[in-house]
Amino acid sequence: MRHCRIEVNQRRLRRVTVGICQTRLERARGLLFRRWSSSTALLLQACNAVHTWGMDQPLDLLFCDREDRIIHMVCGLQPWRFARRSSAHSVWEFRAGAINELGLRCGDQIRPC
Repeated sequence: MRHCRIEVNQRRLRRVTVGICQTRLERARGLLFRRWSSSTALLLQACNAVHTWGMDQPLDLLFCDREDRIIHMVCGLQPWRFARRSSAHSVWEFRAGAINELGLRCGDQIRPC
């Protein structure tokens, strides 16, 4: 897994890092059994669905198009649930509450940098 910073609307977020899943196993595992903090996100590329089966806490999700624009947000997806957006090209996973804290909105462009 590769780690880097996050850029929103061409502005680098200093306090948040993202882990980019590069293998099928990393994508399947997602945040399950990982130690993660409020300053950590996970990027699932070429993905349009996420499940929280086996998770012990809720997630915030961002579904993005091919241009890295946020097209749909899910705040506080509870454990043992499933979320999908067929038009999405990638999904960002954050701990619950992070979307509001970061002030993210649909239409924002988010990408690793």
